[in-house]
Amino acid sequence: MNDEVEFLGEVDSGVYHWDIGQDVHFTLEPKNGKVVLSLVKGVGDTEDLLMSKVKPTDWHKNENLIGKIGNQVSEMHGYGSTWVKKQLRLVKNDLLMADQHEKEQILKGDGIIIQKQTLGAEFRIKGDETVFTVELSSQIPEKNENGEYVLPDGGGVKEIEFTVDQWNGDNPGPLESKYLAKYPKKGSVTITEDAWGELIDEWNEILEEGHVESVTVDEMIAEDVVDRLVEVVEPYVDRKKAANEVNNVLYEYENEKYEQDIVWVQSKAVQNALKDVSDKSESYMSSLSMNLREMGATVDSVQQKSMGGSRGKRVYPFDATILNLNRLDVIQDDEDNEDGVRVDE
Repeated sequence: MNDEVEFLGEVDSGVYHWDIGQDVHFTLEPKNGKVVLSLVKGVGDTEDLLMSKVKPTDWHKNENLIGKIGNQVSEMHGYGSTWVKKQLRLVKNDLLMADQHEKEQILKGDGIIIQKQTLGAEFRIKGDETVFTVELSSQIPEKNENGEYVLPDGGGVKEIEFTVDQWNGDNPGPLESKYLAKYPKKGSVTITEDAWGELIDEWNEILEEGHVESVTVDEMIAEDVVDRLVEVVEPYVDRKKAANEVNNVLYEYENEKYEQDIVWVQSKAVQNALKDVSDKSESYMSSLSMNLREMGATVDSVQQKSMGGSRGKRVYPFDATILNLNRLDVIQDDEDNEDGVRVDE
């Protein structure tokens, strides 16, 4: 069994691929400020989509998410969950190394030194003011034989305080002057605006460590609804058959408005999925609709559309990849119907 992963680069435009073994590829596609994560078995005509989810760009820092993906792929497709999680962690390590390399390109000299010195960050209330405090090692990093900055062992802790305006501002000047006041032997320090922004982002991440992951109950319910739909939907290209059963869905190739494959899911199916995964009532549907949009599962709000019958149905336009569907999954009739859904004007 292959326990390594190979980064294949940007195989498709804007889509990054890893070969993770067992004829499975992991792909990452930036989309609308988030990323689409997919696991695909095979290539070309034999390609089979195992899983696809829209997640935040820092998904690889979320160990719980990696565990959830591993368990889901194991349950649905028979792969060992331990193997899937291990391979995803190897991909995660690739991304973390890329993150660090990108940071170092932005931070450069003195920015990297301060990053290496960072031990912690917190905010405190002083009288009527809030101040942000960064804890730095009293030791100054030095370059080793490989040209990398390394923090010497030992030493104490020094603190630098910032006001709220300084912390939230774009000016690196306060950091430069405060740093030199603490480390006069350094002689000079230069921090670019980009490096200051990178340091602040990193310190803000430290401030958030230990807090509950910023995923709301509503977001968790939306994810569970999508996972439930993945389990129950049956895709058709024929409108009448798609309308016959609640969990039948209409697969539309390359929708002109949204410029992608769309799966039209009946509102009733979404309501049933909500009941299966939560104790929420039908009145919660408007909140669910909003969260499905925000997570990128749907590309628009619920719509009234004709699906081959005299009466229209309320349907949600789902991104096909989010429901782990592709054209090979579609149940077709003897005569293929490529008309897709008709929009009621």
